[in-house]
Amino acid sequence: MYQSGRSIAVVLAGVLLGMLLFPGFGAAEMIQAIVQPKEGESQAQSVERVKKQTLEDALYNKAVGMLPKKLPADRQKTLRAMIVANQKDFLRSVEVLDPEASGNLLVMDVIFDEQALSQKLRLSGLYYTLNKKRPFQLDLQGAAPEDKQELDGLIAASGLEPAVDVMPSLKLLKEEGVWNGTLDTGYGQFNEQGPQLEPVWKKLWAHYFASLAPAQKEEAPKNIQASKGVVIIRGFSSPDKIYVFDAVFGKWKSLVAQSKLQKIDMNTLGIEAEWEVEVFDQQGFADRMEGYIANSGLTYSWFGAE
Repeated sequence: MYQSGRSIAVVLAGVLLGMLLFPGFGAAEMIQAIVQPKEGESQAQSVERVKKQTLEDALYNKAVGMLPKKLPADRQKTLRAMIVANQKDFLRSVEVLDPEASGNLLVMDVIFDEQALSQKLRLSGLYYTLNKKRPFQLDLQGAAPEDKQELDGLIAASGLEPAVDVMPSLKLLKEEGVWNGTLDTGYGQFNEQGPQLEPVWKKLWAHYFASLAPAQKEEAPKNIQASKGVVIIRGFSSPDKIYVFDAVFGKWKSLVAQSKLQKIDMNTLGIEAEWEVEVFDQQGFADRMEGYIANSGLTYSWFGAE
Protein backbone atom coordinates (compact mmCIF):
# COMPACT_ATOMS: atom_id res chain seq x y z
CA MET A 1 0.00 0.00 0.00
CA TYR A 2 2.86 2.34 0.83
CA GLN A 3 4.54 1.66 -2.51
CA SER A 4 1.29 2.35 -4.39
CA GLY A 5 0.75 5.65 -2.58
CA ARG A 6 4.31 6.69 -3.26
CA SER A 7 3.92 5.87 -6.96
CA ILE A 8 0.79 8.00 -7.17
CA ALA A 9 2.58 10.87 -5.44
CA VAL A 10 5.47 10.64 -7.91
CA VAL A 11 3.06 10.69 -10.85
CA LEU A 12 1.18 13.68 -9.45
CA ALA A 13 4.44 15.50 -8.79
CA GLY A 14 5.48 14.87 -12.39
CA VAL A 15 2.18 16.20 -13.69
CA LEU A 16 2.41 19.32 -11.52
CA LEU A 17 6.01 19.92 -12.59
CA GLY A 18 5.00 19.60 -16.22
CA MET A 19 2.20 22.12 -15.70
CA LEU A 20 4.64 24.57 -14.09
CA LEU A 21 7.30 24.17 -16.77
CA PHE A 22 4.86 24.05 -19.70
CA PRO A 23 1.73 25.98 -18.62
CA GLY A 24 0.22 25.93 -22.12
CA PHE A 25 0.17 22.14 -22.29
CA GLY A 26 -2.77 20.08 -21.09
CA ALA A 27 -2.49 16.75 -19.29
CA ALA A 28 -1.97 13.61 -21.37
CA GLU A 29 -5.19 12.29 -22.90
CA MET A 30 -5.78 8.72 -24.01
CA ILE A 31 -7.25 8.50 -27.51
CA GLN A 32 -8.41 5.27 -29.14
CA ALA A 33 -9.36 4.34 -32.68
CA ILE A 34 -10.14 1.17 -34.64
CA VAL A 35 -7.62 0.29 -37.35
CA GLN A 36 -9.38 -1.15 -40.39
CA PRO A 37 -6.84 -1.83 -43.17
CA LYS A 38 -7.81 -0.90 -46.70
CA GLU A 39 -7.07 -3.17 -49.64
CA GLY A 40 -3.40 -3.03 -50.57
CA GLU A 41 -2.35 -1.36 -47.31
CA SER A 42 0.25 -2.78 -44.99
CA GLN A 43 -0.44 -2.81 -41.26
CA ALA A 44 2.01 0.08 -40.77
CA GLN A 45 0.31 2.15 -43.49
CA SER A 46 -3.11 1.51 -41.96
CA VAL A 47 -1.93 2.55 -38.51
CA GLU A 48 -0.35 5.74 -39.87
CA ARG A 49 -3.49 6.69 -41.81
CA VAL A 50 -5.79 6.12 -38.83
CA LYS A 51 -3.36 7.90 -36.50
CA LYS A 52 -3.30 10.98 -38.72
CA GLN A 53 -7.09 11.14 -39.08
CA THR A 54 -7.69 10.48 -35.38
CA LEU A 55 -5.32 13.25 -34.28
CA GLU A 56 -6.92 15.63 -36.78
CA ASP A 57 -10.40 14.83 -35.40
CA ALA A 58 -9.21 15.20 -31.79
CA LEU A 59 -7.59 18.57 -32.49
CA TYR A 60 -10.66 19.80 -34.36
CA ASN A 61 -12.94 18.84 -31.46
CA LYS A 62 -10.59 20.51 -28.96
CA ALA A 63 -10.53 23.70 -31.04
CA VAL A 64 -14.33 23.72 -31.30
CA GLY A 65 -14.51 23.35 -27.53
CA MET A 66 -12.38 26.49 -27.09
CA LEU A 67 -14.70 28.66 -29.15
CA PRO A 68 -17.35 30.83 -27.44
CA LYS A 69 -20.22 29.40 -29.49
CA LYS A 70 -21.04 26.76 -32.09
CA LEU A 71 -19.08 27.08 -35.32
CA PRO A 72 -21.28 27.75 -38.39
CA ALA A 73 -21.22 24.99 -41.01
CA ASP A 74 -19.64 27.23 -43.65
CA ARG A 75 -16.61 27.84 -41.41
CA GLN A 76 -16.01 24.28 -40.24
CA LYS A 77 -14.07 23.47 -43.41
CA THR A 78 -11.79 26.47 -42.81
CA LEU A 79 -11.05 25.38 -39.25
CA ARG A 80 -10.26 21.83 -40.37
CA ALA A 81 -7.90 23.09 -43.07
CA MET A 82 -6.10 25.18 -40.46
CA ILE A 83 -5.82 22.13 -38.18
CA VAL A 84 -4.38 19.98 -40.98
CA ALA A 85 -1.87 22.63 -42.08
CA ASN A 86 -0.58 23.26 -38.55
CA GLN A 87 -1.17 19.93 -36.80
CA LYS A 88 2.41 19.49 -35.57
CA ASP A 89 2.33 22.90 -33.87
CA PHE A 90 -0.57 21.81 -31.64
CA LEU A 91 0.88 18.47 -30.48
CA ARG A 92 3.39 18.42 -27.65
CA SER A 93 3.81 14.64 -27.64
CA VAL A 94 2.14 11.55 -29.12
CA GLU A 95 2.91 8.13 -27.68
CA VAL A 96 1.50 5.21 -29.65
CA LEU A 97 1.11 1.84 -27.92
CA ASP A 98 2.06 -1.21 -29.96
CA PRO A 99 -1.03 -1.88 -32.13
CA GLU A 100 -0.10 -5.57 -32.38
CA ALA A 101 -0.45 -5.86 -28.61
CA SER A 102 -4.06 -4.62 -28.74
CA GLY A 103 -5.24 -6.19 -31.98
CA ASN A 104 -6.86 -3.68 -34.30
CA LEU A 105 -7.18 -1.03 -31.56
CA LEU A 106 -4.90 2.00 -31.86
CA VAL A 107 -4.22 3.60 -28.47
CA MET A 108 -2.36 6.88 -28.07
CA ASP A 109 -1.36 9.08 -25.16
CA VAL A 110 -1.46 12.65 -26.47
CA ILE A 111 -0.46 15.98 -24.92
CA PHE A 112 -1.95 18.94 -26.78
CA ASP A 113 -0.37 22.39 -26.85
CA GLU A 114 -3.58 24.21 -25.96
CA GLN A 115 -1.88 27.60 -25.76
CA ALA A 116 -0.62 27.33 -29.36
CA LEU A 117 -4.05 26.19 -30.53
CA SER A 118 -5.79 29.04 -28.73
CA GLN A 119 -3.33 31.56 -30.17
CA LYS A 120 -3.94 30.24 -33.70
CA LEU A 121 -7.69 30.57 -33.22
CA ARG A 122 -7.18 34.20 -32.23
CA LEU A 123 -4.93 34.94 -35.22
CA SER A 124 -7.47 33.35 -37.56
CA GLY A 125 -10.11 35.73 -36.20
CA LEU A 126 -12.47 33.00 -34.98
CA TYR A 127 -12.67 34.44 -31.47
CA TYR A 128 -13.57 37.86 -32.85
CA THR A 129 -15.98 37.04 -35.68
CA LEU A 130 -18.17 34.20 -34.39
CA ASN A 131 -20.82 36.37 -32.76
CA LYS A 132 -20.92 38.98 -35.49
CA LYS A 133 -19.27 39.47 -38.86
CA ARG A 134 -16.48 42.05 -38.80
CA PRO A 135 -17.03 44.88 -41.33
CA PHE A 136 -14.13 46.18 -43.38
CA GLN A 137 -13.69 48.42 -46.40
CA LEU A 138 -12.31 46.77 -49.55
CA ASP A 139 -10.45 48.36 -52.46
CA LEU A 140 -9.75 45.64 -55.06
CA GLN A 141 -7.73 46.40 -58.19
CA GLY A 142 -6.39 44.29 -61.06
CA ALA A 143 -8.31 41.14 -60.10
CA ALA A 144 -9.60 38.64 -62.67
CA PRO A 145 -13.05 37.03 -62.28
CA GLU A 146 -11.51 33.87 -60.80
CA ASP A 147 -9.60 36.03 -58.30
CA LYS A 148 -12.84 37.66 -57.19
CA GLN A 149 -14.40 34.24 -56.69
CA GLU A 150 -11.45 33.16 -54.53
CA LEU A 151 -11.65 36.40 -52.56
CA ASP A 152 -15.37 35.91 -51.90
CA GLY A 153 -14.54 32.51 -50.39
CA LEU A 154 -11.79 33.96 -48.20
CA ILE A 155 -14.09 36.73 -46.95
CA ALA A 156 -16.84 34.27 -46.03
CA ALA A 157 -14.40 31.85 -44.38
CA SER A 158 -12.89 34.65 -42.29
CA GLY A 159 -16.19 35.93 -40.89
CA LEU A 160 -15.68 39.32 -42.50
CA GLU A 161 -18.08 41.54 -44.43
CA PRO A 162 -17.30 44.31 -46.94
CA ALA A 163 -18.81 47.67 -45.98
CA VAL A 164 -18.44 51.37 -46.75
CA ASP A 165 -16.70 54.04 -44.65
CA VAL A 166 -15.48 51.67 -41.94
CA MET A 167 -12.14 50.60 -40.52
CA PRO A 168 -10.08 48.57 -41.08
CA SER A 169 -9.59 49.30 -44.75
CA LEU A 170 -7.99 46.73 -47.06
CA LYS A 171 -6.41 47.52 -50.43
CA LEU A 172 -5.55 44.57 -52.68
CA LEU A 173 -3.71 45.20 -55.95
CA LYS A 174 -2.72 42.50 -58.43
CA GLU A 175 0.02 43.68 -60.74
CA GLU A 176 2.14 41.51 -63.05
CA GLY A 177 1.06 38.37 -61.24
CA VAL A 178 1.93 39.68 -57.78
CA TRP A 179 -0.55 40.56 -55.03
CA ASN A 180 0.17 43.62 -52.92
CA GLY A 181 -1.98 44.07 -49.83
CA THR A 182 -2.23 46.97 -47.37
CA LEU A 183 -4.45 46.78 -44.31
CA ASP A 184 -5.05 50.14 -42.63
CA THR A 185 -6.42 49.82 -39.10
CA GLY A 186 -6.72 53.53 -38.40
CA TYR A 187 -3.82 53.38 -35.94
CA GLY A 188 -1.28 51.62 -38.17
CA GLN A 189 -0.73 49.73 -41.42
CA PHE A 190 0.27 46.17 -42.34
CA ASN A 191 1.73 45.27 -45.73
CA GLU A 192 2.18 41.91 -47.43
CA GLN A 193 2.87 40.72 -50.98
CA GLY A 194 3.17 37.46 -52.86
CA PRO A 195 2.14 35.53 -55.99
CA GLN A 196 -0.86 33.88 -54.30
CA LEU A 197 -3.87 35.72 -52.85
CA GLU A 198 -4.65 33.38 -49.94
CA PRO A 199 -1.28 33.64 -48.12
CA VAL A 200 -1.28 37.43 -48.49
CA TRP A 201 -4.83 37.59 -47.15
CA LYS A 202 -4.14 35.34 -44.17
CA LYS A 203 -0.95 37.17 -43.17
CA LEU A 204 -2.62 40.58 -43.30
CA TRP A 205 -5.55 39.53 -41.13
CA ALA A 206 -3.30 37.61 -38.74
CA HIS A 207 -1.45 40.90 -38.14
CA TYR A 208 -4.75 42.63 -37.51
CA PHE A 209 -6.23 40.08 -35.11
CA ALA A 210 -2.93 39.83 -33.25
CA SER A 211 -3.07 43.59 -32.74
CA LEU A 212 -6.40 43.19 -30.92
CA ALA A 213 -4.80 41.13 -28.15
CA PRO A 214 -3.53 43.08 -25.12
CA ALA A 215 0.08 44.18 -25.41
CA GLN A 216 2.54 43.72 -22.55
CA LYS A 217 2.51 47.46 -21.97
CA GLU A 218 -0.03 49.78 -23.55
CA GLU A 219 -0.17 53.54 -23.86
CA ALA A 220 -3.17 55.78 -24.35
CA PRO A 221 -3.47 57.24 -27.86
CA LYS A 222 -2.91 60.96 -28.26
CA ASN A 223 -5.42 63.50 -29.59
CA ILE A 224 -8.34 61.06 -29.60
CA GLN A 225 -11.56 61.90 -27.76
CA ALA A 226 -12.90 59.07 -25.61
CA SER A 227 -16.61 58.19 -25.71
CA LYS A 228 -18.61 57.22 -22.62
CA GLY A 229 -20.63 54.06 -22.14
CA VAL A 230 -21.75 51.38 -19.75
CA VAL A 231 -20.52 47.78 -19.80
CA ILE A 232 -22.42 44.99 -18.04
CA ILE A 233 -20.66 41.63 -17.73
CA ARG A 234 -22.68 38.59 -16.68
CA GLY A 235 -21.76 35.11 -15.53
CA PHE A 236 -19.14 35.64 -12.82
CA SER A 237 -18.85 32.66 -10.47
CA SER A 238 -17.67 34.75 -7.50
CA PRO A 239 -17.31 38.47 -6.63
CA ASP A 240 -13.52 38.29 -6.44
CA LYS A 241 -13.35 37.56 -10.18
CA ILE A 242 -15.11 40.88 -10.79
CA TYR A 243 -12.26 42.76 -9.16
CA VAL A 244 -9.79 40.83 -11.31
CA PHE A 245 -11.68 42.05 -14.38
CA ASP A 246 -11.73 45.57 -12.97
CA ALA A 247 -7.93 45.48 -12.90
CA VAL A 248 -7.86 44.19 -16.50
CA PHE A 249 -9.68 47.30 -17.73
CA GLY A 250 -6.94 49.37 -16.10
CA LYS A 251 -4.33 47.65 -18.26
CA TRP A 252 -6.13 48.28 -21.55
CA LYS A 253 -4.73 51.80 -21.81
CA SER A 254 -4.81 51.89 -25.62
CA LEU A 255 -8.58 51.37 -25.54
CA VAL A 256 -9.93 52.44 -22.13
CA ALA A 257 -9.41 56.01 -20.90
CA GLN A 258 -11.26 55.44 -17.62
CA SER A 259 -13.34 52.74 -15.96
CA LYS A 260 -15.30 52.70 -12.74
CA LEU A 261 -17.07 49.74 -11.18
CA GLN A 262 -20.58 50.94 -10.37
CA LYS A 263 -22.45 47.97 -8.94
CA ILE A 264 -22.57 44.22 -8.46
CA ASP A 265 -25.80 42.22 -8.69
CA MET A 266 -26.45 38.62 -7.69
CA ASN A 267 -29.42 36.74 -9.14
CA THR A 268 -30.48 33.22 -10.09
CA LEU A 269 -28.44 33.40 -13.31
CA GLY A 270 -25.23 34.24 -11.47
CA ILE A 271 -23.31 37.39 -10.67
CA GLU A 272 -23.10 40.44 -12.91
CA ALA A 273 -21.22 43.70 -12.67
CA GLU A 274 -21.65 47.13 -14.24
CA TRP A 275 -18.89 49.57 -15.17
CA GLU A 276 -18.93 53.13 -16.45
CA VAL A 277 -16.20 53.36 -19.06
CA GLU A 278 -14.67 55.83 -21.48
CA VAL A 279 -13.17 54.19 -24.56
CA PHE A 280 -11.04 55.53 -27.39
CA ASP A 281 -12.23 52.95 -29.94
CA GLN A 282 -15.62 51.32 -29.40
CA GLN A 283 -15.14 48.64 -32.09
CA GLY A 284 -11.63 47.88 -30.85
CA PHE A 285 -12.98 47.57 -27.30
CA ALA A 286 -15.72 45.20 -28.50
CA ASP A 287 -13.18 43.08 -30.37
CA ARG A 288 -10.90 42.95 -27.34
CA MET A 289 -13.81 41.93 -25.11
CA GLU A 290 -14.94 39.17 -27.48
CA GLY A 291 -11.46 37.69 -27.50
CA TYR A 292 -10.89 38.07 -23.77
CA ILE A 293 -14.09 36.40 -22.61
CA ALA A 294 -14.02 33.65 -25.26
CA ASN A 295 -14.64 30.23 -23.70
CA SER A 296 -15.04 31.80 -20.23
CA GLY A 297 -18.82 31.50 -19.81
CA LEU A 298 -19.09 35.30 -19.52
CA THR A 299 -21.29 37.53 -21.67
CA TYR A 300 -21.38 41.30 -21.90
CA SER A 301 -23.52 44.20 -23.12
CA TRP A 302 -22.50 47.71 -24.11
CA PHE A 303 -24.73 50.75 -23.76
CA GLY A 304 -24.45 54.47 -24.19
CA ALA A 305 -21.70 55.39 -26.65
CA GLU A 306 -22.60 56.48 -30.14
